[in-house]
Amino acid sequence: MSDDRPRLIILKDALANLAPALPALRQSFDLIEVDDLPAAQKILEHPLGSFVLWNQSESTELASDMAANGASTVLQHIGEGVLVVDRAGSIVWADKRFRSLDEPTRSRLASLCHSTIQYYNAPSSPIIARHSGDSRKPRRYGIDIGERFFELVVSPQSYESAGASPSSSSAVATASAVTCVVGVLWEATVAHKLQEKLLAIDAAGSELLRLEPAAIAKLNMGERLKLLEDKIVRTVKELLKFDNFEVRLIDPHSGRLELVIAVNISPLKIGEVMYARPEGNGISGYVASTGKSYLCPDVQNDPLYREGLDNAASSLTVPLFLHEKVIGVFNVESFQPGAFDDNDRMFAEIYGRYIATAMNILNLLVVERFTTNEQIAQNVLSEMNAPLTDLVTEIESISKKPDCSPEDLAAWLEKLRHIATLMRARVKSCTSGSRTVLLAEQDLKQSLAGTSFAGKRILVADDEPAIRETLTQLLRNIGCVV
Repeated sequence: MSDDRPRLIILKDALANLAPALPALRQSFDLIEVDDLPAAQKILEHPLGSFVLWNQSESTELASDMAANGASTVLQHIGEGVLVVDRAGSIVWADKRFRSLDEPTRSRLASLCHSTIQYYNAPSSPIIARHSGDSRKPRRYGIDIGERFFELVVSPQSYESAGASPSSSSAVATASAVTCVVGVLWEATVAHKLQEKLLAIDAAGSELLRLEPAAIAKLNMGERLKLLEDKIVRTVKELLKFDNFEVRLIDPHSGRLELVIAVNISPLKIGEVMYARPEGNGISGYVASTGKSYLCPDVQNDPLYREGLDNAASSLTVPLFLHEKVIGVFNVESFQPGAFDDNDRMFAEIYGRYIATAMNILNLLVVERFTTNEQIAQNVLSEMNAPLTDLVTEIESISKKPDCSPEDLAAWLEKLRHIATLMRARVKSCTSGSRTVLLAEQDLKQSLAGTSFAGKRILVADDEPAIRETLTQLLRNIGCVV
């Protein structure tokens, strides 16, 4: 008996039913045949782990014995279903669970096992030396059958050897053909649907964060928020299947939960406010302050609940996290009691992170536009100060000499034209600049160039005020004394 392989203890009464699968089992286990349950119990007292396969009629007695021992693992069934298929595609043997499946499903699975035999025996299939228990590797499949999803693992069971037998200890490789395979299957419909839902949420979240510059360049902040809101509403309704929900963000200055998006949920009454606090501010206030999701199966018997949806029966509220900080809440309500479960909570939490990130991007755009406009206004006022002063001076000069000659009038008009041109050029200079992150990065690198001039005293002389001021500002930015 090998010390590094698990033991499979089989009651002799079960051997007849398991005969077709025994060769495959011997590839993975050391098989031990026993006459009765006490003999199996005695073997299980050995320190090495063991498995027991027994008849269904004896399961209660053995389970009781094993519960008392507590140190062994009991294997009542292998997988959700087992079948043995020969080279002709016929089902040689199958367990009760497999036989309980409908005929189309059984045929589909048997056909897949048959195809696997053909794959093993194809000329291009790698031939592996079959000695000391070596064999072709099992193949795993995922199969959609109607609304159900199965996973199937197919392993070679027996071979038609051209030379030495598969169990031979000879080191000589033999090109043996697979004559029979064992398929072990289990239903994974729930896990498969969960995985598909998670992938769909991830795709929807990525779409939520995709803001094309060309699409939003001409939109004001209200229009950008409406664009983002439309994407969120569509995804929440179509993918998450939530019909009544709201998104609230925390005001960083006051701590109030401000309503940003609402679908079928009434806003607070006039004069009512809600804060990110654990008490007196409803479930949303509790979630925003604690960062913990809250499932409310019955709003009528929950003291934290504050009315949102008319005639609501249950609710789900999750925090919106941004860099592990709560910036708001995503609240969903239903007319049905107990409408939400842990899967809904998980989906809402995952999509909530995308909502938080998208809201933050929009907030950054608002701050960027406000800051940029403010800076532009200051730059324009600074640049326009000198030419405006010149303009006022020239106008005053003209007003003081109403009887000026045509030559003087022409000269003044030329000066005014020059001042107007200069003003236009300065306004254009102030409003130009980087329009993308990459260009901003290039401007930043250029502004940092020549820092070896830091601390140098430099004289700037030019007859154009704009040139003097521009050079002065540039040189001072890199540390020069101008």
